[in-house]
Amino acid sequence: MGESTSSSIRRRMGGSSLVASMVDEHTRQSVLNIVERSIPAEDLVAALEKAFALWG
Repeated sequence: MGESTSSSIRRRMGGSSLVASMVDEHTRQSVLNIVERSIPAEDLVAALEKAFALWG
């Protein structure tokens, strides 16, 4: 069996990634998207604070 596309892409990119995302349930608009190899807590908190300040 062949490997899945996502695992193939992940291997070529050099490993796994972390994803942090948030979607407004009413408008279905994406208000936060972070895709990184590592997401430090301070960076996540800062991004969440900014998203809440902008979107409420």
